Amino acid sequence: MTVLPLPHLLVVNSTTNHHHIPEDDPSQLTPEAITIFLEQIHNQSAPAYGGNTWLVRVYRTYFEARTSLAEMWLGNPVLTAVLFGLPMGFLSLICYSICCADIMDADEEDEGGIGKEKSE
Repeated sequence: MTVLPLPHLLVVNSTTNHHHIPEDDPSQLTPEAITIFLEQIHNQSAPAYGGNTWLVRVYRTYFEARTSLAEMWLGNPVLTAVLFGLPMGFLSLICYSICCADIMDADEEDEGGIGKEKSE
């Protein structure tokens, strides 16, 4: 999956989520070339991309997340850094306090000194 430059010709089959892209450069397409391309799609001789398989759906989700995060970063990097940095900072503090809480606790039994026994 890539971001297509505008203008570009893209034919989408909405029932199967397959899409067809002409092999020619979009600026070089003539009405006759478009007609031939559409006839190839109708005859099912044009290559089809995409689909509904779980691998394509996972990759589509990854691609959409990556492009939206990139657009967020390009649009407003400070807001994006705060939006993701602040929760990550709090999460790291929580994880640090959970993992390192045992070090801060001292047993009261060890404070009496070494070698001294309690008298009865």
